[in-house]
Amino acid sequence: MPALATTFIWSSASGGDWTAPANWSQTSLTNGDTFDLRSALAATTWDQQLSDLGNYLTIGTQGSNALVQISTVSGGTPITVAILNGAGSVSLNTFISHALLT
Repeated sequence: MPALATTFIWSSASGGDWTAPANWSQTSLTNGDTFDLRSALAATTWDQQLSDLGNYLTIGTQGSNALVQISTVSGGTPITVAILNGAGSVSLNTFISHALLT
């Protein structure tokens, strides 16, 4: 039986503060899951231009984990909103191909 795809939704609290990062496995990138960042990005100053997205959304790496990070202002200090356990290095383009942004 195939795995069912899931949509993970990140919303923001008042002032753009997020709770502790969510933890998911690396299979989230290969089984059709979707990451809904619309509410989280709406709490930033992002102008919805894909060319500017990298100033707000970054994918870092810590050990074998990918860190999904959002800054509330362009180039600001990123906040880790999710950890993809075991995913290793993930490019921004790979991640956004699984994401809802606007």
